[in-house]
Amino acid sequence: MQVKTIKGIYQSNTFILENGGTCIIVEAGAPIEALKKTLAGKNPSAIFLTHEHFDHVARIAAYSSTFPDCPVYCHPATLAELADGEINRFLGGFAGVEVETPVSFKSFHALADNQTIDIKPFQIKAIFAPGHSDGSVVYIINNNIFTGDVLFEGNIGRTDLVPNGGEQMQKTLRKLQTLEFEKAYHGHGEPSSFAEQQMNIANHIT
Repeated sequence: MQVKTIKGIYQSNTFILENGGTCIIVEAGAPIEALKKTLAGKNPSAIFLTHEHFDHVARIAAYSSTFPDCPVYCHPATLAELADGEINRFLGGFAGVEVETPVSFKSFHALADNQTIDIKPFQIKAIFAPGHSDGSVVYIINNNIFTGDVLFEGNIGRTDLVPNGGEQMQKTLRKLQTLEFEKAYHGHGEPSSFAEQQMNIANHIT
């Protein structure tokens, strides 16, 4: 599996995963022009969103209109925020970014916790991971984990943005501590190894 990274708002990572000619996308913060250039004429088979914060979803309207037949998967709370859009438009305005609401949600799908989606040769497992946001999801994809803003290299996501975020994050960390994977790809910054994340999670469990 090849993983390419393109940068978006606040240096958020948008990932393009390719395996055997099939592409999927994780996150939607990078400009559509950069995404199309990196795809080099290929059409993605699916888009996965890790959570509802504007730096990770600001370009989803452009992605979904450019690839109207491409399914978009996310947590129900993320889907609700995308449909409403008020908070993300407000926060995007502070960053000088226009956050558009998708014209149609026909291709959008709300995930269930521990749901598995097969897009050969990819197998994707969605694991709900609240604490940084209500709609946080991590994805296990072909034995790698995509953590959004839940885990970083040597740190975890902030928990002051949602009620009881700290308590929720502690439950999430204990859940993630039981997972096995080869490499962790984060919503910002560089990837980390399984061993590094085991230490990182242990350091943040109270």
